[in-house]
Amino acid sequence: MLSTILTKTKTILDTISSSILPLKYSFLETMPTSFPAAALTYEGHTERRKDTISNEVEARFLLRVVFPTEERVEAQAKWLTLIDALSAEFRKDDHETLTGSVVSFLVTSGGSAISLDYGQPVIVFTMVISAKYLSLINT
Repeated sequence: MLSTILTKTKTILDTISSSILPLKYSFLETMPTSFPAAALTYEGHTERRKDTISNEVEARFLLRVVFPTEERVEAQAKWLTLIDALSAEFRKDDHETLTGSVVSFLVTSGGSAISLDYGQPVIVFTMVISAKYLSLINT
């Protein structure tokens, strides 16, 4: 299921205009060929008992968007444009459940910027994406 969620999330990410986000990866690319670039990665999951036959699983994925430091003045405005575009995609009927694969699919947090080195000084914004689904209990 986690692989399916990652693949479908990357498909949604690919619908974002390349004028807003030119490079999109479904793995942590440490040396993108240009910027801004996005990396979608699995962060972890929690599982809770739902009832006697199923558990609710919440899987979390991180979307890291990397901007070169020289764009630091424009980076936040570009980041907010991306959040608006991505959130609008996630709100579409088919995407709210990843075409029936999950119970809910949401951006649960996002925003903070950190400075790192990706072969050059960069600013990285991170968004947490949460997908909830039911998993049958095996007896």
